[in-house]
Amino acid sequence: MLKQAGYSETMRRGIMAHAPHTGTARKNTMERAIFAVDELAGFIVAVALVKPNKKLAEVDVKSVHKKLKQKSFAAAVKREEIELGAKELGFSLDEHINHVLSAMKEITEELGL
Repeated sequence: MLKQAGYSETMRRGIMAHAPHTGTARKNTMERAIFAVDELAGFIVAVALVKPNKKLAEVDVKSVHKKLKQKSFAAAVKREEIELGAKELGFSLDEHINHVLSAMKEITEELGL
């Protein structure tokens, strides 16, 4: 389907490698990065949405880390994938959260948060 839509092999691999159920191995930094930010970005949005003003500005690494420990919060998020993503990129979990959160804060208007 992606090939028919005209996506390059590089883009198709990146898309496929971000989802473990496809069985596509992550072979390069782009593929690992897409995988690493997918679950975490959604989780950070969930953390923002429970803040009083529902803004990313209210979210910090500590609050994300705290919510990760609460298994009932955003229970569908695969925490093991978040941890694996950080590891595959060579970051500690807190470093990874900080990178993704900082990037999201740079585009907070576009995200509506």
